[in-house]
Amino acid sequence: MENPPPSEIKDSDMIYNDLKLQGQQAIENNQIEKAVEFFQLSLENDDTCEDSYLQLAKAYIKLDENQLATETLKIAYKLNNNNIEIAYHLGFTYFLQAKYDKAIKYFDFVIKLQPDHRDAYYYKAISLIRQDKYSKALKCFRVILTQNPNDHFTLYQQSILYLNKKEKKKATILLTKAKELGNPEAEEMLKIMNVE
Repeated sequence: MENPPPSEIKDSDMIYNDLKLQGQQAIENNQIEKAVEFFQLSLENDDTCEDSYLQLAKAYIKLDENQLATETLKIAYKLNNNNIEIAYHLGFTYFLQAKYDKAIKYFDFVIKLQPDHRDAYYYKAISLIRQDKYSKALKCFRVILTQNPNDHFTLYQQSILYLNKKEKKKATILLTKAKELGNPEAEEMLKIMNVE
């Protein structure tokens, strides 16, 4: 079989890039269904670009189509299994589907490749909490708070962990700090606990 002439390859690349760009613009304009269409068309034009699969999967996530996102990310992962962003989003889609063991597997892979990946640690910790593995979750939170002691989202989640463990004093300290850093959920939780 003959290769297409260079002019056709160039036209194909231009179409692919134009569709991908239109998909990204649709995402920015919160036109998620339209973005899905553009990314699907770009993949019809070139089904070997893991980034288009990743962008399509992110659009599916915004539409709460997490199973479709997972299937799309699996294809991207087969194309490039060392892409941290693909691996992270694959873990995240499993997390959204409450498949915590699978999520943790991908978060661990991301952490191995990028030890300071805050979100991988964060969602790994939440996954562990949902499996009642509090001590392992605390280790993840500690890594995040070592990197950024003022991460009020992590402080809040760590306080919830302590509440689950019936350690109200530790939870209150963390909630107070999270509230001081502007976390509205922490403020609400302190009101529920009757702590001012």
